[in-house]
Amino acid sequence: MNSNIIRISLISSLIFINTAMAQTKEQKPKKIFYSIGAGAALLPEYAGAENYRILPMINFSANWLGGKYIRVNGLNTEMNVLSNRKWNFGPILLGTINRGNAVSNEQIALLSEIKFAFGAGLFAKYTYKNLDIKASYTQDISGVNDGGLANLEVGYTYRKKKIISRTSVNTSLATANYLNTYFGINSTSSLASGLSSYRLDAGFKDIGISSNFSYLLNRKWMLGTAIRYNLLIGNAAKSPIVKLGSEHQLVSAFFVFYRF
Repeated sequence: MNSNIIRISLISSLIFINTAMAQTKEQKPKKIFYSIGAGAALLPEYAGAENYRILPMINFSANWLGGKYIRVNGLNTEMNVLSNRKWNFGPILLGTINRGNAVSNEQIALLSEIKFAFGAGLFAKYTYKNLDIKASYTQDISGVNDGGLANLEVGYTYRKKKIISRTSVNTSLATANYLNTYFGINSTSSLASGLSSYRLDAGFKDIGISSNFSYLLNRKWMLGTAIRYNLLIGNAAKSPIVKLGSEHQLVSAFFVFYRF
């Protein structure tokens, strides 16, 4: 009798342990959250243009519970290496659109072609409640403009149920090499296009405002839109290239995201 009771107790204990282990395994929190998105962006034909073109865009993000992340947003990629909810810091890769010969303005089409450029650098971001401030610097690694770009941004994030939005204001400062690549006109380009030669020193490039909006359709799917307005300022705004185009630069995008 006692041996049967012992056997029943052992069996019951094993069943309880296996059930507890299974529940623990099932309840183990997910450590990394992924999302991938595809969409299109409407953006100026080149820096300072008044006409626009559409480019396909890809988004990807991997977010760790501790706060680290990797985010690819179109031509921009950043990686936070800190496990901290207030401070973010890490490498950043920033893409800059090209200026080809197939542009709407005939004089601009005669200028030297500019290929897609990529700059690498660092960013730092501090978040307090819904407010954040972010600073970054990238240096060209593609050999296209051989310049650097510094950016300062202040943003506010709003979350309510299925809605996530962020609004920010920003300004950027560029080196002479950067500005002369996109807004300068050398003697060769001047002769080819009929535009006056123009050289720039380092200085502020623009100021702007942007807004991102996301709507959660369900646990897997999400829609996203983004719009950014930049006003070219300083010597960049005085360039003959901008005079033929516009100092008002608008970028808008639409994405569909899948989270897994």
